[in-house]
Amino acid sequence: MDLTLHQQDGRGDDVRVEAGDAGSIVIGWMTKLVVTFAIIGVLGFDGISVGLGHLATSDDASTAVQAASQNFQSSHNLQAAYAAAQAAVKSTETIGTTDFTIRPDGTASLTLTNTVHTLVFYRTSKTKGLTVITAHATGKYTGS
Repeated sequence: MDLTLHQQDGRGDDVRVEAGDAGSIVIGWMTKLVVTFAIIGVLGFDGISVGLGHLATSDDASTAVQAASQNFQSSHNLQAAYAAAQAAVKSTETIGTTDFTIRPDGTASLTLTNTVHTLVFYRTSKTKGLTVITAHATGKYTGS
């Protein structure tokens, strides 16, 4: 809706005043900014989730190694040590059976795999690999 007004300036000349846009350009740019910031926010959130997943998986692998080593030192049963390691981690994490070893002195070694379920990265084929985290850990329970 365009509206044209005619007014006179201080010298008596007609001045044409048009009222038209009413801020739709500003609303368009604000919409683009909000959508851009929302996309950046979601991708940033996913990136932080994956980063925290790496930290948590490394910590959980260390915890599983300690649990396996402690169990093996008391029971000398490899299967029981594996079960103790698996019980020490989250249900979404898995310990590889082929990489799980315990030396006679009680030093345990394992590989822990975790998949971080994010908003976007986990759901797209090109970025899904970023959400699968593998951590290797080796350690021995020393009683502390």
